[in-house]
Amino acid sequence: MKFLKSLLIFIFPVAIVACGINPEKLNAPAIASSIYLDADREAKQTIPDVVTTYTLRKGIYESAKEDAKGTYYLGPEGCFVTQLAVAQGTHRGASNCGIFIPHDVNQTAIIFTIVGTNKVEQTVKPSDTKANTTGNIGTSPIAMAATNAAIKMESGQYELRIRKEDPIAKDLRSLVKPK
Repeated sequence: MKFLKSLLIFIFPVAIVACGINPEKLNAPAIASSIYLDADREAKQTIPDVVTTYTLRKGIYESAKEDAKGTYYLGPEGCFVTQLAVAQGTHRGASNCGIFIPHDVNQTAIIFTIVGTNKVEQTVKPSDTKANTTGNIGTSPIAMAATNAAIKMESGQYELRIRKEDPIAKDLRSLVKPK
């Protein structure tokens, strides 16, 4: 498990740097519009010792930016929630997010999060507080500095959540309703 945590600390900055779209380089929408997600979307992923639940919250998503490929709709604050359930307790984070709707109606919608907006909370089971002396993830100064530098450099950028056969994004285009 320690190896997995160390690997995640290394992968996150690389993933953030590799996927960011600078919204300042995008245009304002020609016509302001909004879409409404009328129900939360949820998916679970299980690997040994960790159950991860992803939730895209319902609400109004307002058009914010666009490019030649489609429109970026921003959702309510904290609209993308990631929850990791492990033996020591639950780690939960909520990020500001949005939905990218391609102009090509044959392409699926894509969820994106906004780098630097993640708010994290950790809930440790009371019985494990004395035994859990290694609860901090990635506390080496080098890992923390690299992570903080990557986040600061990419802060505010849109990170597309492109996953093949993403269960949250599946049929998302059909679930968004014009407001």
